[in-house]
Amino acid sequence: MNTSNYALYQYCILKVNTKLFSSRIEFELDLGEDSATLATYNEAINQKTQQVQKYSHLVDGLNYLATLGWEIVNVYYREFSGTTYNNPQYLLKRLVSDKA
Repeated sequence: MNTSNYALYQYCILKVNTKLFSSRIEFELDLGEDSATLATYNEAINQKTQQVQKYSHLVDGLNYLATLGWEIVNVYYREFSGTTYNNPQYLLKRLVSDKA
């Protein structure tokens, strides 16, 4: 299947970790591990995306990522042994190339 005519997206996962007895949160960003794939994306945008970790409120972090072109695709919560944890994970994407 030839995918050269399809739009190309970059995906990441934004993990939100809450602190006990605090309204502040911590962000953990996962851009993936495949260095060959990461090398095809704009390194400056990847570095700016990592800066989301300096924010301590969810809306501030999401608004910052939106300014870089990231969009929310899905939000999910981790579940272990029937217990759902209150730390959401956001699947995000941004348009890298519009070949369509």
